[in-house]
Amino acid sequence: MYVLICGKPIAIRINYSDNAKVTGGYIILNGRRIKLNKIGVGGKVQIGNTIYFLTSKGFEIGTTK
Repeated sequence: MYVLICGKPIAIRINYSDNAKVTGGYIILNGRRIKLNKIGVGGKVQIGNTIYFLTSKGFEIGTTK
């Protein structure tokens, strides 16, 4: 599943990243293709200005410390 995000969002919906990961697809934001299927539990990815952490239940929005 490819998820195309339009505009400049501050954050994206968690279910978009969960769906892209499960299906082996991408999130496409501002011409950047973000592949999530190689991120393991405990991993993180920055999409836009927001950091997402992968837990055993799926992605969660977090902050950098």
